[in-house]
Amino acid sequence: MQENSKEIMSILEESMTLEINIGRLYMCFADKVPIDYNFWNQLAEEEITHSSLVNVGIDFLKIGDFPNNWPIGDLDDLVKTNRDILSLITNYQRNIPSRKEALEIALRLEQSAAEKHYQTLMNIPPEHDYSGVFKIFQELNGADKNHAERIERYIAHNRIV
Repeated sequence: MQENSKEIMSILEESMTLEINIGRLYMCFADKVPIDYNFWNQLAEEEITHSSLVNVGIDFLKIGDFPNNWPIGDLDDLVKTNRDILSLITNYQRNIPSRKEALEIALRLEQSAAEKHYQTLMNIPPEHDYSGVFKIFQELNGADKNHAERIERYIAHNRIV
């Protein structure tokens, strides 16, 4: 394993938790804003898939095959974002957000530093994929990316202002 593997492991575990928590928040939005149920459900499923892919990264780290140029997030930022998301889930389990509010929250989360590391991983060009690991992740992830752009398009398409 790499010399900073404990730190990387903590970051990956917190990243996996982040993806799960975002998925839980999106399912909460699906339940509370049923007009957008299919949209939220799709995003929630993709976030759960993202958590599984991060878990594969953990497996690579455990066997010492973790790429040195993996874009990892900041642990403190991930912890804070996870705490904030749990607070949002608690709030929206009791209160119904407007469509606009739910979409704005999701857009903010998807554009946050804590979530951008995942997007960076999905967009690493082949010439920087020294081990071939990133290509595997990108193929497994498929089209389940660019959530911020998809949310913006959904807002525009549905004229949610």
